[in-house]
Amino acid sequence: RQQGYKAVFLAVGARKAKALHLPGEPAEGVIDVLTFLKKALLQEIQSVPSSVVVLGGNGRCLDAARMALRLGAREVRVLFSRTQKEMPVETGEIREAEEEGVLFHYLSVPTKILTSFGRATGVGYKKASLSPPTSSGRTRIVSLEGREKRLKADWVITSPEYVPDLSGWGDELARTPRDTIQVDPVTLATGMEGVFAGGDAVTGPKNFIEALAAGRKAAHSIHRFLRGEGLKVSRESEGVRIRLVSVPIGRLDPRKRVEQPLLPSETRKQGFKEVRGLPEEEAIIAEAGRCLHCGSCYHCDQCMMECPEGAISKANGKYVIDSNRCTGCRVCVEECPTSTLEMPRVEACVACGYCLKRFECPSLVRGEDGRVVINRLTCVDCGLCLNACSQGAIYRIS
Repeated sequence: RQQGYKAVFLAVGARKAKALHLPGEPAEGVIDVLTFLKKALLQEIQSVPSSVVVLGGNGRCLDAARMALRLGAREVRVLFSRTQKEMPVETGEIREAEEEGVLFHYLSVPTKILTSFGRATGVGYKKASLSPPTSSGRTRIVSLEGREKRLKADWVITSPEYVPDLSGWGDELARTPRDTIQVDPVTLATGMEGVFAGGDAVTGPKNFIEALAAGRKAAHSIHRFLRGEGLKVSRESEGVRIRLVSVPIGRLDPRKRVEQPLLPSETRKQGFKEVRGLPEEEAIIAEAGRCLHCGSCYHCDQCMMECPEGAISKANGKYVIDSNRCTGCRVCVEECPTSTLEMPRVEACVACGYCLKRFECPSLVRGEDGRVVINRLTCVDCGLCLNACSQGAIYRIS
């Protein structure tokens, strides 16, 4: 503002590590995972002691464990409070880490960081007892059982919660109970006039897509603010939207995915080469052929070829539906391999007549209103009409 700006957008991220409140946490030789990875990337850390313990089981923790091996550690152990199945990483990553020599301790909850003369010497932990999974599949730690066990370590890498560093703002900027910036969820405006915020500084650590969406939302808000317009008018549809797409599994390619070439574990540990290489060109093309194109049209012309009324045509690279010829039979929707076309089922006859055109059945009769009825005196319950009707108007009864 002192430089003349009328609006400011805060996108400071969430890089400040919150304290774990573990005894011994301030000791020398204890470092949080993001600081460790950053310093290793910048080559500010070029070697580590022989024994390292990593507290946590997310992707960052596995990266840190494997990085520590490459920087000279002879023994790296990962403590995770739940089971391997519940680790928020791909199974392949765990397998690769184990091949490289990382040791995993599951159901292990750290209770303290052991120290001697101000330096970390190890970790104390207890075994966790978990509750049954909830409806969402998650478990929680019910209790810690047995005597405290100990692991020796020269270094301890922690995985704390990360929050934005707002130390320079004093009390001017309102905060949430999670130590993030408090904003209006529709406009991303803070309590300070002309100051907006978004990204991890507001939500806590999230993904890149959500950060982009927040930046776009804030740009709209700032534009309106500078023009003196209302910030909340017609903003309901903004933000990250999730749309479920139903993919016809009958058309899926049953081939297994192409595996990327993997460096031998001993070679991986000796440096920082890419662990996974590129497959051969033919394999890459074959893998691309397995793409489902979920909800995205790739101009296969299937809808145009299958439409019984010829209501779909193509002009200037785009499909055009003639509403005067379309009968609402939903055949195009059923035949679309990517679920790009949408038309809800009405579960009643719409008088499209497709079942009459699909095959000749003397039991199907068009009524005075155009809708089809079934003559139960001659119907043999073969089920062919049931399969032909895409509106779900025909069904079996017991």
